[in-house]
Amino acid sequence: MPKTLLAVLCDDVRIEQGNKFSLMGLFNQFQVRDFTQPLPPFHIFAQISFEQEGDYPLEIELRTIEGEKILQLKALAQARGVDEVRNAPVGTIIFKIGNLKIPRPGQYEFALICNDQVLQTVPFRALVPKQPFVQ
Repeated sequence: MPKTLLAVLCDDVRIEQGNKFSLMGLFNQFQVRDFTQPLPPFHIFAQISFEQEGDYPLEIELRTIEGEKILQLKALAQARGVDEVRNAPVGTIIFKIGNLKIPRPGQYEFALICNDQVLQTVPFRALVPKQPFVQ
């Protein structure tokens, strides 16, 4: 069965020399002033180990914490070669998300799904910023 090694939300992903990844601005909440406007662009970064090399279809589902589905994305994890540390093939997924609107403040999650099984959820909150107190 596939195993999620890492799954995070971040502002940017940079692919460096030697096939290294630099993740910029890791976060788990959005400050949203106007829910009619899209969130700022961001990335979902995930690394998943598989039992054997191959191409693995994945789904990434955005949903409220209550289970209401908002968005579903399809991806293909390509696991090539064996990661010598983990002794298994590893696929890396980098999704750039832009123009995403969420309906209201609250708890949300991205679910990483392979073969109809949730591998990992990446939770986040959407908050309305507090107005500064003025005397």
